[in-house]
Amino acid sequence: PPTQSESFTIDVFSNVLEGPFRLDANLAVTPALVSTWTNPDERTWVFRLREGVRFSDGTPLTSDDVVASLKAAVEMPFPTGTFLSAIEKVEPNGPSEFRVTTREPSAVLPSYLAAGFVISARALAKRPVLPIGTGPYVYAGRERGREVRLTRNRFHDPPAPFDEVLLQ
Repeated sequence: PPTQSESFTIDVFSNVLEGPFRLDANLAVTPALVSTWTNPDERTWVFRLREGVRFSDGTPLTSDDVVASLKAAVEMPFPTGTFLSAIEKVEPNGPSEFRVTTREPSAVLPSYLAAGFVISARALAKRPVLPIGTGPYVYAGRERGREVRLTRNRFHDPPAPFDEVLLQ
């Protein structure tokens, strides 16, 4: 992530990673990692992170993680960056807020941010990038061409419904 945009990969990552927003079963935009947001002018958005969110390794989510993830997605010449191409600049605004400046007015920015999967900034700095996310499940491994295994993220609230998921 954020280099793949085919549906199976997105489905797997959406169980392991979350964006600032998500699309619900009716495709309505709902907050995921953010609790509140303002749009002080036509190109500026300020988002406040939900309190108490932790990555699957137990580290707390901060604005630095969101900023690093969105910058990586925007800067990569891959499909996810296309969804986020409206972003001109993203920067921390304290430990639990971040600010997004768009290239031009973008009333639909929250829906685009559903594609902005957030990964721990520490994980993003390493190669390969491990999917250390805040989603309901943790990537537990795969057998190439055969299966992907996910286990419950003990830090996710609410808890995932299954201890383990095997995708074949």
